[in-house]
Amino acid sequence: MRLIDNAELRLLQMEILDDVHRFCQTAGIRYSLTYGTLLGAVRHKGYIPWDDDIDLMMPRPDYERFLKEYSSPKNEVVVLKGIDSCVEMFSKVCRKGTRMVDKKLGRDQWGVNIDIFPVDGCPADEAHRALIDRKISLLAKICPRYKVVNRQKSAWFLKYLAKRCLYFYPHSVLHLKEEIDRLAACDPATMPYAGVLMEGCDSFLTDSSVYEDYILLPFEDKAYCAVREFDRLLTTKYGDYMTPPPPEGRISLHQYDVYIED
Repeated sequence: MRLIDNAELRLLQMEILDDVHRFCQTAGIRYSLTYGTLLGAVRHKGYIPWDDDIDLMMPRPDYERFLKEYSSPKNEVVVLKGIDSCVEMFSKVCRKGTRMVDKKLGRDQWGVNIDIFPVDGCPADEAHRALIDRKISLLAKICPRYKVVNRQKSAWFLKYLAKRCLYFYPHSVLHLKEEIDRLAACDPATMPYAGVLMEGCDSFLTDSSVYEDYILLPFEDKAYCAVREFDRLLTTKYGDYMTPPPPEGRISLHQYDVYIED
């Protein structure tokens, strides 16, 4: 396999995005750009200059349909909810024949990808939202990452054992993931609020009506779907989102070496 640079990484991500967009348009599946990808579309008409990933979100019914129906000769769906060695609960569409190696941990659990997040309905009951957040926090504390890290594996294993004793949970990590999913999974159309609950209940939480209407936004000389009321979402998440951060804040949150088969 050969190492690729950020420019080629973006080209592969855009190819995945194009394929997902075509599939969703044909199948009648709703999706929207989200997180930094939505921000980049609005503020930069493409990638945020220092960003290196693509994020999409789908209302829960569309998300479940997508996971069942999407197929591609070049790409594959990876459902992170079913992997006990990562804290992530969403899914990815990955390019076959590629690897992304985390420079910090050495883990390489998937290839070049775009992220797909479910949008779930959320009740007005704060206790329900707090319960989901507590479960997500517990997952982050006890996730057995020692299974995939390539550096100081024994130290990570001991850390995992200590955390399982300190943050007692009598079941497996996969059981906890299923419990979080059961608590969160809900059609946004049936609740007053909605958001990406798998990322914590404050992530884009707003009136569920925001997720009903979609438009096309320009992104890297093409156009992709986004919620029509994108201003409400971006303001909720980022505040004054049209003002870029200071230079010291313009750094990527991800650190990967990316490889592709020759």
